[in-house]
Amino acid sequence: MIAWIIGLIVLGIPWMMMEFGMGRYFQRGAPGVFEGIGKKWEWLGWWPVFVAFLIVTYYTVIIAWSLRYAVSSATVAWGTGEAGAAGAGSYFFGDILNLSSGPTVLGGLQWPIVGALALVWVVLFFIMYKGAGVIGKVAVWTVTIPWALLIILLIRGLTLPGAVDGLNYYLTPDMAALGNIDVWFNAFSQIAFTLSLGMAGMFAYGSFIAKKADVTNNAFITSFSNCATSFFAGFAVFSVVGFIMQALSVPVEGV
Repeated sequence: MIAWIIGLIVLGIPWMMMEFGMGRYFQRGAPGVFEGIGKKWEWLGWWPVFVAFLIVTYYTVIIAWSLRYAVSSATVAWGTGEAGAAGAGSYFFGDILNLSSGPTVLGGLQWPIVGALALVWVVLFFIMYKGAGVIGKVAVWTVTIPWALLIILLIRGLTLPGAVDGLNYYLTPDMAALGNIDVWFNAFSQIAFTLSLGMAGMFAYGSFIAKKADVTNNAFITSFSNCATSFFAGFAVFSVVGFIMQALSVPVEGV
Protein backbone atom coordinates (compact mmCIF):
# COMPACT_ATOMS: atom_id res chain seq x y z
CA MET A 1 0.00 0.00 0.00
CA ILE A 2 2.95 2.34 0.62
CA ALA A 3 4.06 2.01 -3.00
CA TRP A 4 0.45 2.58 -4.09
CA ILE A 5 0.18 5.83 -2.10
CA ILE A 6 3.50 7.06 -3.45
CA GLY A 7 2.32 6.19 -6.95
CA LEU A 8 -0.80 8.30 -6.40
CA ILE A 9 1.26 11.33 -5.37
CA VAL A 10 4.15 10.97 -7.81
CA LEU A 11 2.31 9.70 -10.90
CA GLY A 12 -1.46 9.76 -10.51
CA ILE A 13 -2.21 13.34 -9.50
CA PRO A 14 0.31 15.04 -11.85
CA TRP A 15 -0.88 12.93 -14.78
CA MET A 16 -4.50 13.71 -13.93
CA MET A 17 -3.67 17.42 -13.82
CA MET A 18 -2.05 17.19 -17.24
CA GLU A 19 -5.01 15.44 -18.89
CA PHE A 20 -7.55 17.74 -17.22
CA GLY A 21 -5.53 20.79 -18.23
CA MET A 22 -5.09 19.73 -21.85
CA GLY A 23 -8.75 18.76 -22.15
CA ARG A 24 -9.88 22.11 -20.79
CA TYR A 25 -7.41 24.11 -22.89
CA PHE A 26 -8.46 22.54 -26.19
CA GLN A 27 -12.09 21.97 -25.09
CA ARG A 28 -12.05 18.60 -26.83
CA GLY A 29 -11.54 14.89 -26.20
CA ALA A 30 -8.28 12.99 -26.72
CA PRO A 31 -8.28 13.00 -30.57
CA GLY A 32 -9.07 16.72 -30.59
CA VAL A 33 -6.36 17.46 -28.03
CA PHE A 34 -3.68 15.77 -30.11
CA GLU A 35 -5.01 17.39 -33.26
CA GLY A 36 -4.70 20.74 -31.49
CA ILE A 37 -1.06 19.97 -30.72
CA GLY A 38 -0.48 19.17 -34.37
CA LYS A 39 -2.69 17.83 -37.14
CA LYS A 40 -0.33 14.92 -37.77
CA TRP A 41 -0.73 13.74 -34.15
CA GLU A 42 -4.49 13.25 -34.18
CA TRP A 43 -4.08 9.50 -34.72
CA LEU A 44 -2.32 9.28 -31.34
CA GLY A 45 -5.48 10.52 -29.66
CA TRP A 46 -7.50 7.67 -31.14
CA TRP A 47 -5.28 5.02 -29.54
CA PRO A 48 -6.48 5.65 -25.96
CA VAL A 49 -10.06 5.72 -27.27
CA PHE A 50 -9.49 2.29 -28.81
CA VAL A 51 -7.89 0.97 -25.60
CA ALA A 52 -10.79 2.30 -23.52
CA PHE A 53 -13.25 0.56 -25.85
CA LEU A 54 -11.43 -2.76 -25.43
CA ILE A 55 -11.53 -2.37 -21.65
CA VAL A 56 -15.24 -1.57 -21.73
CA THR A 57 -15.96 -4.69 -23.81
CA TYR A 58 -14.64 -7.02 -21.12
CA TYR A 59 -15.87 -4.95 -18.18
CA THR A 60 -19.41 -5.28 -19.48
CA VAL A 61 -18.94 -9.05 -19.31
CA ILE A 62 -17.75 -8.78 -15.70
CA ILE A 63 -20.83 -6.68 -14.90
CA ALA A 64 -23.00 -9.37 -16.52
CA TRP A 65 -21.32 -12.01 -14.33
CA SER A 66 -21.98 -9.83 -11.29
CA LEU A 67 -25.65 -9.38 -12.15
CA ARG A 68 -26.08 -13.12 -12.59
CA TYR A 69 -24.26 -13.82 -9.33
CA ALA A 70 -26.33 -11.19 -7.53
CA VAL A 71 -29.49 -13.06 -8.50
CA SER A 72 -28.09 -16.24 -6.94
CA SER A 73 -26.99 -14.34 -3.84
CA ALA A 74 -30.63 -13.60 -3.03
CA THR A 75 -31.02 -17.25 -2.01
CA VAL A 76 -27.34 -17.85 -1.09
CA ALA A 77 -27.35 -20.72 -3.57
CA TRP A 78 -23.78 -21.79 -2.73
CA GLY A 79 -24.55 -22.39 0.95
CA THR A 80 -23.79 -20.71 4.25
CA GLY A 81 -21.13 -20.90 6.94
CA GLU A 82 -17.90 -22.77 6.33
CA ALA A 83 -19.50 -24.87 3.58
CA GLY A 84 -20.55 -21.70 1.80
CA ALA A 85 -17.07 -20.20 2.10
CA ALA A 86 -15.61 -23.34 0.56
CA GLY A 87 -18.25 -23.65 -2.15
CA ALA A 88 -18.69 -20.04 -3.31
CA GLY A 89 -15.81 -20.21 -5.78
CA SER A 90 -16.78 -23.55 -7.26
CA TYR A 91 -20.39 -22.37 -7.56
CA PHE A 92 -19.32 -19.27 -9.47
CA PHE A 93 -17.01 -21.06 -11.89
CA GLY A 94 -19.14 -24.19 -12.19
CA ASP A 95 -22.80 -23.20 -11.92
CA ILE A 96 -22.62 -19.57 -13.05
CA LEU A 97 -19.90 -19.63 -15.71
CA ASN A 98 -19.92 -23.37 -16.44
CA LEU A 99 -16.20 -23.02 -17.05
CA SER A 100 -14.72 -25.43 -19.59
CA SER A 101 -11.73 -27.66 -18.88
CA GLY A 102 -9.25 -25.30 -20.53
CA PRO A 103 -8.79 -22.13 -22.63
CA THR A 104 -8.73 -24.15 -25.85
CA VAL A 105 -12.02 -25.91 -25.03
CA LEU A 106 -15.04 -23.84 -26.01
CA GLY A 107 -18.07 -24.22 -23.80
CA GLY A 108 -21.66 -23.47 -24.66
CA LEU A 109 -23.37 -20.11 -24.28
CA GLN A 110 -24.64 -19.36 -20.79
CA TRP A 111 -27.94 -17.75 -21.67
CA PRO A 112 -28.57 -16.01 -18.33
CA ILE A 113 -25.21 -14.27 -18.73
CA VAL A 114 -25.92 -13.49 -22.39
CA GLY A 115 -29.18 -11.87 -21.32
CA ALA A 116 -27.47 -9.86 -18.58
CA LEU A 117 -24.78 -8.75 -21.03
CA ALA A 118 -27.40 -7.61 -23.56
CA LEU A 119 -29.13 -5.63 -20.82
CA VAL A 120 -25.86 -3.93 -19.86
CA TRP A 121 -25.15 -2.87 -23.45
CA VAL A 122 -28.70 -1.58 -23.98
CA VAL A 123 -28.46 0.54 -20.82
CA LEU A 124 -25.03 1.86 -21.87
CA PHE A 125 -26.32 2.74 -25.33
CA PHE A 126 -29.23 4.81 -24.04
CA ILE A 127 -27.03 6.58 -21.48
CA MET A 128 -24.42 7.50 -24.12
CA TYR A 129 -27.08 8.38 -26.68
CA LYS A 130 -28.55 11.04 -24.39
CA GLY A 131 -25.18 12.76 -23.99
CA ALA A 132 -23.03 14.18 -21.19
CA GLY A 133 -25.96 15.65 -19.24
CA VAL A 134 -27.52 12.24 -18.67
CA ILE A 135 -24.13 10.68 -17.93
CA GLY A 136 -23.69 13.20 -15.11
CA LYS A 137 -27.11 12.34 -13.65
CA VAL A 138 -26.44 8.61 -13.89
CA ALA A 139 -23.05 9.09 -12.23
CA VAL A 140 -24.81 10.32 -9.09
CA TRP A 141 -26.34 6.86 -8.72
CA THR A 142 -23.31 4.88 -9.91
CA VAL A 143 -21.24 6.58 -7.21
CA THR A 144 -23.80 6.55 -4.39
CA ILE A 145 -25.02 2.96 -4.78
CA PRO A 146 -21.54 1.32 -4.74
CA TRP A 147 -20.64 3.30 -1.61
CA ALA A 148 -23.86 2.21 0.09
CA LEU A 149 -23.16 -1.42 -0.86
CA LEU A 150 -19.57 -1.16 0.39
CA ILE A 151 -20.80 0.11 3.75
CA ILE A 152 -23.27 -2.77 4.00
CA LEU A 153 -20.58 -5.29 3.02
CA LEU A 154 -18.14 -3.82 5.52
CA ILE A 155 -20.65 -3.96 8.38
CA ARG A 156 -21.46 -7.56 7.51
CA GLY A 157 -17.80 -8.45 7.06
CA LEU A 158 -16.82 -7.05 10.45
CA THR A 159 -19.32 -9.37 12.14
CA LEU A 160 -17.68 -12.48 10.67
CA PRO A 161 -15.17 -14.54 12.66
CA GLY A 162 -11.63 -13.98 11.42
CA ALA A 163 -12.35 -10.50 10.06
CA VAL A 164 -9.66 -8.96 12.29
CA ASP A 165 -7.02 -11.29 10.83
CA GLY A 166 -7.91 -10.17 7.33
CA LEU A 167 -7.77 -6.49 8.28
CA ASN A 168 -4.42 -6.99 10.02
CA TYR A 169 -3.03 -8.46 6.82
CA TYR A 170 -4.50 -5.56 4.83
CA LEU A 171 -3.06 -2.82 7.04
CA THR A 172 0.30 -4.33 8.01
CA PRO A 173 2.99 -3.08 5.61
CA ASP A 174 5.55 -5.51 4.26
CA MET A 175 8.61 -3.27 4.24
CA ALA A 176 10.77 -5.96 2.63
CA ALA A 177 8.48 -5.95 -0.42
CA LEU A 178 9.45 -2.33 -1.15
CA GLY A 179 12.77 -3.66 -2.41
CA ASN A 180 10.95 -5.63 -5.13
CA ILE A 181 10.71 -3.70 -8.40
CA ASP A 182 7.60 -5.67 -9.39
CA VAL A 183 5.74 -4.25 -6.38
CA TRP A 184 6.44 -0.70 -7.58
CA PHE A 185 5.55 -1.52 -11.16
CA ASN A 186 2.25 -3.10 -10.13
CA ALA A 187 1.42 -0.24 -7.74
CA PHE A 188 2.08 2.48 -10.33
CA SER A 189 0.22 0.49 -13.00
CA GLN A 190 -2.76 0.13 -10.67
CA ILE A 191 -2.81 3.88 -10.01
CA ALA A 192 -2.84 4.63 -13.74
CA PHE A 193 -5.57 2.06 -14.33
CA THR A 194 -7.83 2.99 -11.42
CA LEU A 195 -7.69 6.69 -12.37
CA SER A 196 -8.33 5.84 -16.06
CA LEU A 197 -5.20 7.69 -17.10
CA GLY A 198 -4.06 7.35 -20.69
CA MET A 199 -7.49 6.08 -21.71
CA ALA A 200 -9.05 9.24 -23.20
CA GLY A 201 -11.71 9.71 -20.53
CA MET A 202 -9.90 12.36 -18.49
CA PHE A 203 -9.27 14.51 -21.59
CA ALA A 204 -13.02 14.45 -22.25
CA TYR A 205 -13.77 15.18 -18.60
CA GLY A 206 -11.35 18.11 -18.69
CA SER A 207 -13.10 19.58 -21.72
CA PHE A 208 -16.17 20.16 -19.51
CA ILE A 209 -14.24 21.95 -16.75
CA ALA A 210 -15.07 25.66 -16.71
CA LYS A 211 -12.33 28.06 -17.77
CA LYS A 212 -12.29 29.71 -14.35
CA ALA A 213 -12.25 26.43 -12.43
CA ASP A 214 -9.12 25.25 -10.63
CA VAL A 215 -7.72 22.31 -12.60
CA THR A 216 -5.28 21.41 -9.83
CA ASN A 217 -8.06 21.28 -7.25
CA ASN A 218 -10.24 19.18 -9.58
CA ALA A 219 -7.39 16.73 -10.13
CA PHE A 220 -6.71 16.41 -6.39
CA ILE A 221 -10.37 15.88 -5.50
CA THR A 222 -10.96 13.36 -8.30
CA SER A 223 -7.78 11.38 -7.59
CA PHE A 224 -8.15 11.24 -3.82
CA SER A 225 -11.88 10.45 -3.99
CA ASN A 226 -11.22 7.56 -6.34
CA CYS A 227 -8.37 6.13 -4.28
CA ALA A 228 -10.23 6.70 -0.99
CA THR A 229 -13.01 4.51 -2.39
CA SER A 230 -10.47 1.82 -3.30
CA PHE A 231 -8.92 2.01 0.17
CA PHE A 232 -12.32 1.78 1.86
CA ALA A 233 -13.30 -1.16 -0.36
CA GLY A 234 -10.22 -2.96 0.90
CA PHE A 235 -11.72 -3.09 4.40
CA ALA A 236 -14.89 -4.72 3.08
CA VAL A 237 -12.90 -7.22 1.01
CA PHE A 238 -10.26 -8.22 3.56
CA SER A 239 -12.73 -8.62 6.41
CA VAL A 240 -14.32 -11.36 4.29
CA VAL A 241 -10.89 -12.68 3.28
CA GLY A 242 -10.10 -13.10 6.98
CA PHE A 243 -13.29 -15.09 7.46
CA ILE A 244 -12.46 -17.38 4.54
CA MET A 245 -8.91 -17.83 5.87
CA GLN A 246 -10.28 -19.01 9.19
CA ALA A 247 -13.10 -21.10 7.74
CA LEU A 248 -10.82 -22.99 5.35
CA SER A 249 -7.69 -22.88 7.55
CA VAL A 250 -5.59 -21.50 4.70
CA PRO A 251 -3.19 -18.54 4.44
CA VAL A 252 -4.29 -15.42 2.62
CA GLU A 253 -2.46 -16.59 -0.51
CA GLY A 254 -4.82 -19.57 -0.63
CA VAL A 255 -8.00 -17.50 -0.59
